[in-house]
Amino acid sequence: MEITSFVLGMLTIVAIIIITAIVVGIVKITQLKTKTKSLEELCAAIERDLRHELDNVYNNMSRNDEEIRRIIEDTNRDITMVERTLLSQIDENRKYIDSRIDKTLTNNKQILKG
Repeated sequence: MEITSFVLGMLTIVAIIIITAIVVGIVKITQLKTKTKSLEELCAAIERDLRHELDNVYNNMSRNDEEIRRIIEDTNRDITMVERTLLSQIDENRKYIDSRIDKTLTNNKQILKG
């Protein structure tokens, strides 16, 4: 009887230890699931924020690119306008000089004839 009681006591203690280990394991698994879920949500939020920031950077770069292109086009237009004005002034000066030379030559011919 004593051996039977001893064996039953030992089996009860082993059973309690096994049940305790199972309960502790289940609690830890539950905690790990909770932490994993939190980390997944955090990763998703970080990914969402990163995509949002990348979209903002892309949009800013696109706006800056468009503004630079507009400035370049405006500058080219201004340069073309200045070039045309200069060419026009050069042409007018050339005509004026030609007319003065022609007038001088005409006056010199009249002086020589006359």
